Amino acid sequence: MGLPVAFEDQNTAVFKLENVMVCLTDVSAGPDPIAPVAVASPESGSRFVLSVFVDDVDTACAELAQRGVVLLNGPVDQPWGVRIASFADPAGHIWRIAQDLD
Repeated sequence: MGLPVAFEDQNTAVFKLENVMVCLTDVSAGPDPIAPVAVASPESGSRFVLSVFVDDVDTACAELAQRGVVLLNGPVDQPWGVRIASFADPAGHIWRIAQDLD
C-alpha cells in the first residue's frame, strides 16, 4: 500500500503515518512488549480496523492479489462517497483500503 516502513524484522513491521506509528507484530512475538496483558488469537475476532487511503482501490487490490492476499470484501462503492476493500493480515488484523470518490 506504499506505507513508509520505519522498522522491520522477522516478527515486526512498523509503519509511520505522519505523527502515528503502527506496529504490527507476529502473534508469537507479541506477549513480551505488552505483558502482563495477553495477546488475543486471530480467531478471537477483529478488535479494530486499520484504514489507509489510496489513490486507486482497484489498483491496490490487484497489487495485493499479486502478493497472494485474499480480500474479505470489495472493492465496493459506499453511499458516503468512498470505495473500499478489506483484507486480514497474517495476525488477523483487518485492513481497509479506501479511495475518495469525490
